[in-house]
Amino acid sequence: MHKKILVIGDGAIGLATALINKLFKNKVFIVGKNKENLKIAKRLGLEPLLNKNMADYFDVVYETVGRNQDDTLEDSINFVKPVSKIIVLGVFGVNYLNRIKLR
Repeated sequence: MHKKILVIGDGAIGLATALINKLFKNKVFIVGKNKENLKIAKRLGLEPLLNKNMADYFDVVYETVGRNQDDTLEDSINFVKPVSKIIVLGVFGVNYLNRIKLR
């Protein structure tokens, strides 16, 4: 069964993660801040996430940003369907602490 995937982060790790998931025939969306990278993503057949109101929508969310980005972890929780997966690939600082608000 094909899954709806969201990749948070449009850097090298995010783009690579998105492409690998696309190879497995999943519907892949990507969100990021770099307009040039998002243009590349679109040319590669990835869907930029335009509507942030897609809560409970994705089967798997990959967080690929890291760097003390509290909002990307919270977005991951908000975007994933209940009883689905969040995979954190982003690298956080040694003393990073985030009080995740579970729903």
